[in-house]
Amino acid sequence: MIGNGCIDVHAHAFSGDYVRLLAELGAKSEVMHTTSVFSASHQERIEVMDYGGVERQVLSMSAATPYFDDEASAVRAARFINDEHAEMCRRYPQRFSFFCVLPMPHVDASLAEFARCVDELGSAGVTFTTQIGDRPLADPAFAAIFAELDRREQVVFLHPPGLACASPIIRDSGLSWSIGAPIEDAVCAMQLMRADFPRRYPRMKIILPHLGGFIAFVRYRLGRSADKDIPSPVEQMRKFWYDTANGEPAALIASIECYGIDRLLFGTDYPYWLPGTGYEQAVGYLEQTGLTPDQVTAVRYGNARKIFGKAV
Repeated sequence: MIGNGCIDVHAHAFSGDYVRLLAELGAKSEVMHTTSVFSASHQERIEVMDYGGVERQVLSMSAATPYFDDEASAVRAARFINDEHAEMCRRYPQRFSFFCVLPMPHVDASLAEFARCVDELGSAGVTFTTQIGDRPLADPAFAAIFAELDRREQVVFLHPPGLACASPIIRDSGLSWSIGAPIEDAVCAMQLMRADFPRRYPRMKIILPHLGGFIAFVRYRLGRSADKDIPSPVEQMRKFWYDTANGEPAALIASIECYGIDRLLFGTDYPYWLPGTGYEQAVGYLEQTGLTPDQVTAVRYGNARKIFGKAV
């Protein structure tokens, strides 16, 4: 066992049946290319969790999104994956919670599915990709959704869609995930800050993945270019939460200095990092940073229990 009692907020799950449904509904290749790594059986997943000292995973669907221009297709796919995750949680209530996903970009349908997931299925929060198609999350068309999530004090987990920020140079160089994904994280973070999300939606708890991309490392530059009509990014950064699915001790130390230890949540990016392919580092690198035992405990599970409450 590497960790101890960890709550993993960045853990993906989707079945072959879900992938086949996306294909049947005509999902774009940019969505489908992320599905080459299928989830293991439930027992194999739990064995990996035990190996890593992970007590609980909060399941999400990665970039294999149920986002379709056709509303009926979006609703069908969203309900399928939400029901699939809810069933895993019913079978193993001590090991899994889940982030529901909404049939974006359809606002009324998304509000209806959100209510179903919270009130009937017991979701622990909501997940979105960092952009919806070619539209930012801060698009005013989605304001009613975020107002409702704020009213119900939801935890919101974001994840890059792997679209390389619409850059042919990134995509054609094969860098969509290694470089493009953290850029997508950072761009989304700045879009939310410029839209003043922390002040507009103070009860909503947003988790940015991969330590927020690279925003911790350009804090000074972002502060210098701040919009004078809203709080500086240096201030706003401390209003979000960040998962540790990164693996680099120096990056974690810089992030703690930038965001604060209370803003860090444990994440592994399972199943894309498996034992022998990075999982050990994802779980164990907290102890390569010189953190105190209390700080390690906060990141592994203490901070998560504060923001999720009884959901985890």
